[in-house]
Amino acid sequence: MRRSEEREKYIIYTAVILLCLVMATFWLMSNIYARYVTSSSGEDSARVAQFHITESGAATKTINVTLQLGEKEEYPVEITNDSEVTIAYEIDVQNKYKNLPLETCDCEGHTASISINATSTYHDGNEHPAVVTTTGDILGSVSNVVYTYKEQKSDTEYGSMPEGTKIPKNKGFYKAVISLEGKEVSVEYEIKSPADGIDIESSKAKGQRFGDIDNESSLSVAKGDAFTVQFDVQNLNQEAQVYITAPVLKLSEALPSGTTMIMQANDEYWYCKSPSGTEIQLSSFHKMGDSAVSFKYNTENITASQKYRFIIDCSKVSENDLLNDDISLTLEYKNTESENVSGTTTVSFGAKAAFEVTSSNDTLKATAPANDPYTHWENKTMVWKISNNDSSTKLPSDAKLTVSTMNAGETQTSIYQQNQSGEFVIPFIWSNSKEFKISLDSEQAGWKGKTYTLKAELFVGNYTNNSLSLPQAAEGNTAAGSTTINVKIAQDTSPAVRITGTQRIMTVSKGSDTTLDLNVETKNTEAYQLSATIEQKNNGEYTGKFLETDVTDGENKFSIGGITTAGSYRLLVRVIKDNQIIMTVPYYFIVKY
Repeated sequence: MRRSEEREKYIIYTAVILLCLVMATFWLMSNIYARYVTSSSGEDSARVAQFHITESGAATKTINVTLQLGEKEEYPVEITNDSEVTIAYEIDVQNKYKNLPLETCDCEGHTASISINATSTYHDGNEHPAVVTTTGDILGSVSNVVYTYKEQKSDTEYGSMPEGTKIPKNKGFYKAVISLEGKEVSVEYEIKSPADGIDIESSKAKGQRFGDIDNESSLSVAKGDAFTVQFDVQNLNQEAQVYITAPVLKLSEALPSGTTMIMQANDEYWYCKSPSGTEIQLSSFHKMGDSAVSFKYNTENITASQKYRFIIDCSKVSENDLLNDDISLTLEYKNTESENVSGTTTVSFGAKAAFEVTSSNDTLKATAPANDPYTHWENKTMVWKISNNDSSTKLPSDAKLTVSTMNAGETQTSIYQQNQSGEFVIPFIWSNSKEFKISLDSEQAGWKGKTYTLKAELFVGNYTNNSLSLPQAAEGNTAAGSTTINVKIAQDTSPAVRITGTQRIMTVSKGSDTTLDLNVETKNTEAYQLSATIEQKNNGEYTGKFLETDVTDGENKFSIGGITTAGSYRLLVRVIKDNQIIMTVPYYFIVKY
């Protein structure tokens, strides 16, 4: 608080009083106090010496003086001594406040200030008073600091302090006020909760997701399927240093035995087999590829932004142990001095992914759930495994299984041979519902007309290079479903085609009309149409059409003059009835130039 104006007033008052006192002093001296006598010896007579003093000023006078530091102003007073004696006098100057002479300094005037300061902080159980600071000469006295209070997230005015407190301590807003010479100086500040500003956003999605996911507000996961939850933590307070321990994953219900969990944190993968209980410590996760290393929360450098992704797979849980109710997952940071902070998401469980297998006469039917690309059925193939169900009998060694299906309105027929285990393995594209018409054939006359009971099992697995990787028994789901079907090896009424020839490597010259000479033997094909086409092998598949012609029983010459590039080829004989391909028989050969 600057005092320059008041100082100027004091100077004026002082000058006025000084002048009045000088005038009064002279008046008194001339009329009362100064009497002097001069004497001499002799016979002369004696007299009193004359005393006469005059002054030009008035006894009292008001003078308005405005001075800056280093300036001066003169007020002349003329005193005349007409006395016959010498006089002595003193000038005594006083002002109202009796503080002359005034002290001066080379500063910008006399300044006095008072301030009150406080900084918003975090609740830690300690008192946090405002700080009063004074400088210079304070006129008057500073009263005690007066505190008022209002709760956080409150629109009310400041009021009484919380019961039992005089100094700010609890969470809330405070106003500190000091009074000086009728004026107030105040400061407002907050004691914040360490949880204030911390944001934990949760999201969830079906299946095993290893990248950021868009939250599905209402997520229903099939029992026995996989799902992913993610927690994005922002603005984790580092200043308060109260959340220095690792967060905890809390569950509303313990996960069943057989559940596996993968955690993504710090751009690394961690796993936990069969997590138990409803509170899972992050330290129970082990590093992928190094099981000896457990997850450790970095308490030395707590980052304000953190991300945790949990991939939970229930596909290996037994049927009786699957969860039936909703489950809530919460990532919680615990704090002993303040409230905990957490984020929560909930996942619902629908019906278990259902497969159904039925049979009727010579037809198998497979019913499967939708192949959601984000479930554990991703990139899987549906596979039939058909085998002899009667251990007392054997299938003929040359037994072939003919399977006909409808695809895009057309019937497709394929013939399958037995593998070394006496099984027929039939992969097909995932379908919600599909029918398969099957028949069993053998060239051995002794097996004609015999009926076999076949076991048909539907699997979901990986089928590559004629090899099926089936689920293991430990997964609790050896097969999606199974049934039996009775199949009779037909009499000689079924069409049969046999192709023989000696030409496997053909040398072709450009412009020549080279023919592939083959003997085609047919049986029971009277009611069928036979045609042949030549296809080239490209990237493991036979495509193209270099020839299309009818086929007759006996010797056939197939022109290959239209082939202009070397490579692997096949002649495919098709048996057709009612515009449907009943069967196909290939003959493979190589063309050289």
